Amino acid sequence: MNSKNSAPYLLELAGSYPAQDHRILCLAPPGELFELSARCLEAVGTSGRVTVMLPGDPFLHASLPPEVEIIEGRPEKPEKLEGPFDLVLAWGSYPFINDLDEFLGLLVKLLRPGARLCLDLPAYGFCPVLQASHPAASTWLLPRLVDMEEACFELELRDICGMTWVELRKYDSLPDMLEDLIKPYPLQFEGRRGEALLDELRKNLSSAFRGTEDLSLALRRTRLRALR
Repeated sequence: MNSKNSAPYLLELAGSYPAQDHRILCLAPPGELFELSARCLEAVGTSGRVTVMLPGDPFLHASLPPEVEIIEGRPEKPEKLEGPFDLVLAWGSYPFINDLDEFLGLLVKLLRPGARLCLDLPAYGFCPVLQASHPAASTWLLPRLVDMEEACFELELRDICGMTWVELRKYDSLPDMLEDLIKPYPLQFEGRRGEALLDELRKNLSSAFRGTEDLSLALRRTRLRALR
């Protein structure tokens, strides 16, 4: 698969690079936290701290660097966290938040004055083929850039800077595409119910790409950063 994974670039997108003693909160689906949290650990060193939030037992999800502080909870609803943080990063290949105002409101409370918020999330018009194929697409929240900017303004954030962009992901085969789609939340595709969901997704993708050699997804995304 050829794609430009956004996670490694979030620290650069956030503006000034984190200092060695900074505290960073990473919010992403469990299957995508390893690369993001490892990059943050490199930035803050042994004197800083990197916190992630995972639903359920973290050992059920993925192997994370041992230095990462793991809090049990839902990354789309980051409650019961103790700030302040110097930087909050929220990133996901596919939609995972379900209430934009609530999500941003919770994040702002975790930022110290002068701290940064950096988001890279699926946006309105995300991917017509995927939205028609994915069984869970009807529940996805796909905000417009203006929605995110207005929400940040209402929360009295400053230096708000946003943009939309399109990430092209190319695959060698449909199984490769399917593997990429289930990576963020692998536990959702386990058990009888998960297997049925996976089977439906597989059939829908096979139908959508039948007769074409172009196995690619153009994913419309929003990047936004702001200061408290």
